[in-house]
Amino acid sequence: MRLENKVALITGGYGGMGRASSRLSAREGTTVLVSGRNGDRGEALAAEINDADGNAHFLELDIVEQEQWDAAIAQIQEKADALPGWIDTDLTAAMKSNPAVAEMQRQTMDHSVMLRRSGKAEEIATAALFLACDESAYITGNDVVVDGGWFSAAPYLTNDRLNGLAAHLTDAKA
Repeated sequence: MRLENKVALITGGYGGMGRASSRLSAREGTTVLVSGRNGDRGEALAAEINDADGNAHFLELDIVEQEQWDAAIAQIQEKADALPGWIDTDLTAAMKSNPAVAEMQRQTMDHSVMLRRSGKAEEIATAALFLACDESAYITGNDVVVDGGWFSAAPYLTNDRLNGLAAHLTDAKA
């Protein structure tokens, strides 16, 4: 499975593209958090995914309601023990207005992402543009990961931080 041990919050996760993304992500091993305003449709899709040996939960979420974002973040932590990857958008800006979410996001970026910052929507768009251009004609059969080094950086950053802390403590004793 290509997405084992990953977590995805899919807004509008039970309709059209969201439903297809939810099903495919679950088949590839992702814990899927299907979100939207219609509990019946969301619960039905989560049950369908779980019946097919996937792992899905429904989160009621109206993306324009700050209280619901706050509750969704708490549920993500409870159900999946994770905070999904972060690209700065209008939606994530609203989420970051919550101090607890902002702190979790800061810690995630500081300890898990090589570039130590959130991604920008434009960075995703330029990667997609490149892949659509003739300049990328010989790129095939590869994953192009646009995540600031998150996928490859976690072990490096953890060791880097621990080694830096150990050196600092050793210097302080000397």
